[in-house]
Amino acid sequence: MKDRLTSLGSSIRGVLDSAWYQVPEFTLTSDVEIPIYLIHHGQGPEDYEIICDFADFMKANQKGFLSRPNLKVWAGRADFERSPFVRRLRHDFSQQFHGLRLALRAEREHKGWGLPSLGDILLWGLNASSEVIGAVLLWMATAWGRDLIKRISRIFQRSDFNRAVKSATAEQELEALIDEKKEVIDEGLARLEITLHRDLWSYAWRGQRPGPITGMDRQAWPLPDFVRERLRG
Repeated sequence: MKDRLTSLGSSIRGVLDSAWYQVPEFTLTSDVEIPIYLIHHGQGPEDYEIICDFADFMKANQKGFLSRPNLKVWAGRADFERSPFVRRLRHDFSQQFHGLRLALRAEREHKGWGLPSLGDILLWGLNASSEVIGAVLLWMATAWGRDLIKRISRIFQRSDFNRAVKSATAEQELEALIDEKKEVIDEGLARLEITLHRDLWSYAWRGQRPGPITGMDRQAWPLPDFVRERLRG
């Protein structure tokens, strides 16, 4: 029995190792939108909170391969300063992603992990901080390319499967790589297009003379429930 289990474990590991080394070939196939909502609670252009919606992105990655995040920024006004916005987005993106990782990790520990997908490996396997993984996602969103994903995947390919997802060396290399790219990430975030949503626009200018509607998508879908709850709160 022990021999059979050992053989089965080796077979599973062989499949995972084989799939792992295909990451550069299989991670360029899909873009998944991550909506970013700016809710202006105050009457000034800088009085907003940022909400990142990872739901569709996480569902896509749990199906198998790592998808490219495509950031879509929705707001009620676009006259806020871009430099503070970029800093806040980097911070809030990482913090909210961290909360999601903790929640999903607890859920998976309760239900059982099963075999990890390639998306699982990249998003959960490495012991890197959520700040680093969040920065990787922002880099992928702002400076996507085949060379980028190859550089990231080579970090994980330093050793065998079990060690690669826990390697402190891989974490350090990833942190160094992201540190090199902070300027590229910030420049990409500063270029993000801001699309006005009619409901966010009405909320942002409540009690004031209405602001410009340039850049509004009048055909946009209704806001998700959790965003509408924030507006009511």
